[in-house]
Amino acid sequence: MPPSDKPIANFISISAGNGGGSVDSCSLGMSSIAPNVFNTLTVGSGTVQTTRNVSFNLVLSMALMQTDELQISFSSAFTLSAMSTTGSVAVSGLGSFSMTRIGSLIKLTPSISQPISNATLPFTLSNITLPFSVASAPIYLSLLTYDNYYRINQTYLYQANPGVLTASVSCLSYEIGVSTSCLFSITTSSALYSDAVIEFVFDSSFPILDGSSTCTLTGTNLVSSTACTSFSSTSTIRAININSTTANFPAMNLTVNLSMTASRAVGAHAVAVRSLAGGSVVDAGSVTITTVARGLNSG
Repeated sequence: MPPSDKPIANFISISAGNGGGSVDSCSLGMSSIAPNVFNTLTVGSGTVQTTRNVSFNLVLSMALMQTDELQISFSSAFTLSAMSTTGSVAVSGLGSFSMTRIGSLIKLTPSISQPISNATLPFTLSNITLPFSVASAPIYLSLLTYDNYYRINQTYLYQANPGVLTASVSCLSYEIGVSTSCLFSITTSSALYSDAVIEFVFDSSFPILDGSSTCTLTGTNLVSSTACTSFSSTSTIRAININSTTANFPAMNLTVNLSMTASRAVGAHAVAVRSLAGGSVVDAGSVTITTVARGLNSG
């Protein structure tokens, strides 16, 4: 098959003749050629919003040529402003590739003396700021010919790890099935932006009803008008419309006071606590509420 997606004008030539010597001929071109994908494509993970070195491991599905160029284009969820615009990148076993960065596009050019079949390219790119949340963010990787036709073209959906959220809780009553209020003290490790959400996911023993519930939220530079909504299908309560006096607000300590009904089952219950931005998780943690039988309130 062709080495790239470059159209070929005379891919097949057909000739026909008869005994009289006359000949008919035609040529068939080839276009819309699909580029290959990598045999292996892995990208190292990291925590949301951190600036870090990101490792790549690529195994080519065809030979690496001396004139090839590897291009890596990051979507807008990533920030590359801390990365150098020129330099070199070490590729294990193949020496150094020259590197050029133009905005969010990185170009790597090999320095090899001959083609390398099914080459393995392990390398690391420095000073990349990862996406704001765990929402999938595309990275576009391509191997191109000297005249900019695709030999390999593939999209990798990158998902950062959530940041750490720590939490503790104190409830007015821990008796099963009673109406109570619980004060959650939360420390986030990553930034949020306006209209953020703090989400609490309970197990199915908590009688969470659909609708609005009473809650209050306090934290540095936060606007106090916060509402809570409850979802019975997922046993979830969300403190929504969390706004700040600034567009983005940094990691902070905050408290959320929820009016709720305690679990109907005695015992320890893990509650997942997460901060969300744009509907996607930013930080994640958990806390335990231990309920007791009626008359044995431990609050």
